[in-house]
Amino acid sequence: MKRRKWEVEQSKKRIAELDRIFKRIYEDDISGVISHDRFLKLSTEYETEQRELEEKVEADQQEVDTYEQNKSDFDSFSAIIRKYVGIKELTPAIVNGSIKNFTILNGRIVCLTIKHQIDLRRFMRVKRNRQAN
Repeated sequence: MKRRKWEVEQSKKRIAELDRIFKRIYEDDISGVISHDRFLKLSTEYETEQRELEEKVEADQQEVDTYEQNKSDFDSFSAIIRKYVGIKELTPAIVNGSIKNFTILNGRIVCLTIKHQIDLRRFMRVKRNRQAN
């Protein structure tokens, strides 16, 4: 993911550079340093490159943002889980921190609502992404 972030930054720099190049060739066209046909050819090439880069940046940035959100969710989840690993006794603090609601019928818990929903599919996706990087 570090590489993807670096690629996004490099693409953004190239987009800014293409803006400066386009301004220069426009000025060269106006002043007659290059022919108008040459200006049209170059401007078309630069505009195409810039448009492709902008689309790539948008897609890559979306991927980076999704990864960062998943990583943040995973880190929050793992911090919650770490608090409860190895507990020997269910204390009121643990119950209040993790259970939202429960119903007891005939001495058995029949309905339990927890405060933190866990989507294991997202957890596994983040874990696989971390292993890939």
